Amino acid sequence: MILFGMQPPSFHVSEIQVGNPLFGTKTDGHQQIFTTSALKDLAKYHSFDIEKTFGTGHYFFPSAVSKIFSSVSPRYCIYIGISLRKI
Repeated sequence: MILFGMQPPSFHVSEIQVGNPLFGTKTDGHQQIFTTSALKDLAKYHSFDIEKTFGTGHYFFPSAVSKIFSSVSPRYCIYIGISLRKI
């Protein structure tokens, strides 16, 4: 699921499933890792507007190439962030 930019169902980040087709389903695990789609779903769930998604770093690429990929596709970055605004 990570290859498709989705949160794996077994890596819970909230009391509900986020970032995958099981959105809204209750979870019973502990919080672990986040994907970009999970962060976006979690923000929407808690009534935030997403202003900007950004990231940095890609494994296996030199720094210059990594910067280009980071600006084009933050969803696959090692470190991701989202600017939010409360609705």
